[in-house]
Amino acid sequence: MPVVARPEWRRIVFASGVAVLGGWLSWTAHPGIYVLPRSDFAQIQAAGTAWLEGKNPYTFIGPGREYDQYFPLFYPFTAVLASLPFRFAAIPDAAFAGMGAGLFAWAISARHRYAWVGILTPAFIYSVRMSQWAPLLIGASLVPSLGWLLACKPTVGAAFWAAYPSRRSLGGAGLFAIASLLLFPTWPKYWLQDLPAATHLRAPISFQAGPLLLFSLLRWRRPEARLLAALSVIPQTPELYETLPLFLIPNSAGQAALLAALNYGIVFARGNLPVPPDYIGDTALTGQWMVWLQYVPCLIMILARSNSETAPTRDAMTSGPDARATLSPTA
Repeated sequence: MPVVARPEWRRIVFASGVAVLGGWLSWTAHPGIYVLPRSDFAQIQAAGTAWLEGKNPYTFIGPGREYDQYFPLFYPFTAVLASLPFRFAAIPDAAFAGMGAGLFAWAISARHRYAWVGILTPAFIYSVRMSQWAPLLIGASLVPSLGWLLACKPTVGAAFWAAYPSRRSLGGAGLFAIASLLLFPTWPKYWLQDLPAATHLRAPISFQAGPLLLFSLLRWRRPEARLLAALSVIPQTPELYETLPLFLIPNSAGQAALLAALNYGIVFARGNLPVPPDYIGDTALTGQWMVWLQYVPCLIMILARSNSETAPTRDAMTSGPDARATLSPTA
């Protein structure tokens, strides 16, 4: 029987522990997909159930609809398909959050030695308590065989692919999108009809100091610079879980600790300011603090580095133990 190398055992133990933590945090926040308060993943699980019952998930979910929710279904059908296996779990929310947390921990432990600090921050805690996609997609962006999952959130997925380009992930995401069209050919029409209701989505570049983030392109050869630039122009929900990918940027313990402290700074700032009267105003205020305390510090970290590729692409990372080659992002 082959013996697993000691470093691999450490990765396994670390990832397993983080997976259990993520699942537990999700379960204590949301005991069921039809029980209030609902997680973000509950809506997607309900969409999968509706589709299997022959219903249109995009007309089934939303304000005043059969599955009454504040917002309609903003996710593409690829996300609904990816959620179907979790129907077999006793607690789908916890299973999804735990798997995402574990994959995040496994992936970062190979190449991003300081990203683990993100697990100690509100960004991670909020991600798993809301059963959000951030940990899972970060892991998928670093593991080419799972790159097809980036199609579940194609906007953020595109940002991850820009940072860590992989032919395998691009092909996998394309095939997964084609499969979703074969199973539900008209879903893009209904999805696009619902998107205008997402009035709370904003790109970081639209906030004060946001345009400065494009200066990260001065270091475009670096994956973390491409990641920051791409995330800055993508409309997203201005919530703390969207800052978790930024923990791929620090390259020292001091930088990681600073970013973590500033992540808590957002919570402190929001807790000591008047609460806006509506959700759009609330997320806009959070988004502004995210730009000041997360994105701009990451920009400064990046600009202090040389414009040279220092991290291999995902294909090179997994091509073998002796792989050292890199793939130019323009190839």
